[in-house]
Amino acid sequence: MYEKLKPCPFCGGEARIGGIQVCQVGCARGAECLAISKPNNPQEAVDKWNRRDTEDALRSRLHALNGIVDAALNGLRNIEPTTAANLDAAREGVMRDE
Repeated sequence: MYEKLKPCPFCGGEARIGGIQVCQVGCARGAECLAISKPNNPQEAVDKWNRRDTEDALRSRLHALNGIVDAALNGLRNIEPTTAANLDAAREGVMRDE
């Protein structure tokens, strides 16, 4: 019916769609978190809740930075292979935690 709801942008809790007179999407933690979106219709509620402009911008920037790091590591592999391997491992750990 609707795309999957992203977690609450504030507490990371599960989100749910509901409402009686006005469609709303909110954090399942309710009053404990108070994150809520109340647009005109269910699809708009889901779209608004799932929109993460800052997150999308950060992901785009991260992708670009990964390209720069790849280029630098490729050059480093020729002169310092051990250091390059250590940096590769460190980056993999950071990306896994994302």
